[in-house]
Amino acid sequence: MRLKFLGTGGATTTPRPGCSCRVCREARAKGPPYSRGGPSLMVDGLLLDTPETLREALIREGITRVRGLTYSHYHRDHVNGVGALEEMLVDHLRRHHRQVPLLATQSLLETLLENCRLFEFYLSHLKIFKWERLVDGVPYNFGNLSVRPVPLREPGFYAYELREGGAKVLVVHDHLNLLDLELLEPPYDLAVLEMGYVLPLREGFWPPPEHRIFKRNLSLEEAAELGLRLAKRVIFTHIEETYGRSHRELVSLGRELGVEFAYDGLEVVVEKS
Repeated sequence: MRLKFLGTGGATTTPRPGCSCRVCREARAKGPPYSRGGPSLMVDGLLLDTPETLREALIREGITRVRGLTYSHYHRDHVNGVGALEEMLVDHLRRHHRQVPLLATQSLLETLLENCRLFEFYLSHLKIFKWERLVDGVPYNFGNLSVRPVPLREPGFYAYELREGGAKVLVVHDHLNLLDLELLEPPYDLAVLEMGYVLPLREGFWPPPEHRIFKRNLSLEEAAELGLRLAKRVIFTHIEETYGRSHRELVSLGRELGVEFAYDGLEVVVEKS
């Protein structure tokens, strides 16, 4: 199974527009792996999530074909770059277009349609997407890749269990705090998880106890402990700029905790262990 990380930032990318903190300055000067676009992952031609930075990522990585599409959920940082696929699939000069399957449960599809009008246009009018219905907890064969949607504890939010050639991967692209462990089938060869918060945050900020970060996120230590219980190898993505850690600092943290941190352009091959 081959994974390509197209973007590894979160709702706040690195560099963040208008920010002059040291991490953003370094990212502007050096680019990847210090800079991070919005969260997007390609697995054997199946694209997970379409952030605003997807167009630049597809060009940077030389990707000319997407075989299928799915989503973790409908939030802005995961869907608002879907127009990049229109550019890829539609030849306006010859008035010809290609079509790709949109793999989604009923719950996921409903939230996508409700929150982003482009999905209705692409499914019903332009018809560059064709809905392939997934069912909660039921594997779906996408070529040689088995895709099992794992519902999180909120309607329309999903993790995915992926299998190919004996290799087994869990992807929780965001909202790790909503994961229901009873729905999983560990152990996994690899877990790709949303990064937990690390204190202090950017520029030494210590959030007060009532801050939303403590309600919405696990800490990095909690996320690492969970990941290592589930999988032999853990790679964190959805790395928020607000955490205020550079690529170099994340590499050091990873060594301490026994985990890894993805970066834009990282390619990982997972084989049966």
